[in-house]
Amino acid sequence: MAQSGVPAMDVRIIVFLWLVFLCVQCLKFWPHSRVARAALMWIGPRPAPGEPWSRFQLRWAAYSLGWLGQFGLVYLALSVIAGFAPDAVVDAGLDEPFEVLAFALPVGATMALLAMLGFLCKAAKARLFGPDPNWVGAAEGVFVAMDETGAVIHREL
Repeated sequence: MAQSGVPAMDVRIIVFLWLVFLCVQCLKFWPHSRVARAALMWIGPRPAPGEPWSRFQLRWAAYSLGWLGQFGLVYLALSVIAGFAPDAVVDAGLDEPFEVLAFALPVGATMALLAMLGFLCKAAKARLFGPDPNWVGAAEGVFVAMDETGAVIHREL
């Protein structure tokens, strides 16, 4: 225990990791519960029938750019709040959560930026160097490239 009655940081980290582990186990035992479905639902663009792989990757890049903007907006709002009323933040006991967010938001923004750049590179590669297959539908679940005769020349699972 720390002097203020708050457990030491390593104890809090261990408790947090155990809670995460227990939550994951609960999701595993009840995979069809509302909580599990909400935690594991698909978030992001879905391919449209006939859509080329490169356009689908561009939509993912735009989705990542949206996340980057959200991270930036939250970081800006917190910076403004902390800049205008730093004493109010400390008095309310929010200085530690602000420090955590000041670390986590740039990490999230960096991940969104790298994801966006990765999707842009994948789209450019498919568009410029090929293959740039078209989505044939959810039933098959694959991108397929076809030549002029309709013969399959590339398939990605």
